[in-house]
Amino acid sequence: MTQEEFILTAKTAPYQVNVWVAEGGPPYIVQGLSIPVLDANTVNVEDILQQLEYVTLPTDESEVVTLDIVNRSIHYSNGYTFYFYPVVNLTITTLGNKRVETGSVIFTPGLNDINFITSPYNVLYGNAETPQQSSYIYQAGSSIKAYIQDSLLSDTGWKNARYEGTKTSAETYTGQDPAVAGNVFEGIAYSSQLTDGQVVSQSISTPLYIDYFHTGKQELPTYSLLQTPSYILTEAFLPSSSRIVAGLTYFDITANRIQVGDLVRIATGSGVSFIPEVMKVLNIVPTQNAGVIYLDVKRGWSGTQINTNSYAGDKGVYKIEPVKVYELRGNKIQGVTKGKVVVRGTNDILYIDPTGLVYTGSFS
Repeated sequence: MTQEEFILTAKTAPYQVNVWVAEGGPPYIVQGLSIPVLDANTVNVEDILQQLEYVTLPTDESEVVTLDIVNRSIHYSNGYTFYFYPVVNLTITTLGNKRVETGSVIFTPGLNDINFITSPYNVLYGNAETPQQSSYIYQAGSSIKAYIQDSLLSDTGWKNARYEGTKTSAETYTGQDPAVAGNVFEGIAYSSQLTDGQVVSQSISTPLYIDYFHTGKQELPTYSLLQTPSYILTEAFLPSSSRIVAGLTYFDITANRIQVGDLVRIATGSGVSFIPEVMKVLNIVPTQNAGVIYLDVKRGWSGTQINTNSYAGDKGVYKIEPVKVYELRGNKIQGVTKGKVVVRGTNDILYIDPTGLVYTGSFS
């Protein structure tokens, strides 16, 4: 009889003590037992069962044995509750009449011991717990899961919090970068509804500059389109499409590699010229061809005009230098809303998207 089979058998008589004995013999090997939480007088002895270390009982009229408990688990059947105890295997010579007499089972520690253990006088007292059973490790040679604690190293949340950390980006963390480096500049923010002429006249008449922070490489922020394309279209990009089919260029684009969240433009016409449309990269999908990828994009990003004509299949996909603008309040930075920012010193008007990225400018 396996452990699982014994527990199923014990559930048919959950109101009595059942002893698990290996088949065969003599001699016989005792492997475990089950004990109900209610004794013969219907007194609840669960406090004792939770602390139980040894059980002494007769196997016949001449032999009394003490079983050394290994661990315990709680089970329920037909309104009864009982504990199952695997024990250190013990060899006995006879089984007697296979029935344990009422009142002949002795618990160690007993009721008096438990009263002390659970009293305020026991400085070592702690709450008893049901042993943890593994979710994937089995006892040798059986289908029973082992009574051991699973390693928390398999728990991603616990492992990341303690050892590896959690990587975040602007895309996964409230739209803000987890760490930024850059420079401070002075500027004035205006609504995107104002024309550039209105912005210039207001900044001249009311020069109320405040401190901003930007992540660009230069001292003052500016709109910049990388000089070489990151990809070349391998087929025409239609006005109704949002998936770019692009191939690698012959340029060294290690520093120009497009990532999710980047803003891009596609060249038009003869040579390198651009129309106002800006696109945001939402996803990058590899293909079976190592030299070709799909770029899923948001067309007409931040209100820019979508191209009503197709982009030709040999045109370059250019990355906009990622410059993000923040409002600086003391030693804290705070994201800015979509609009226009006049830069003091250059009078450039930067167009800011809803995430704080510069997507074009008055001199672009």
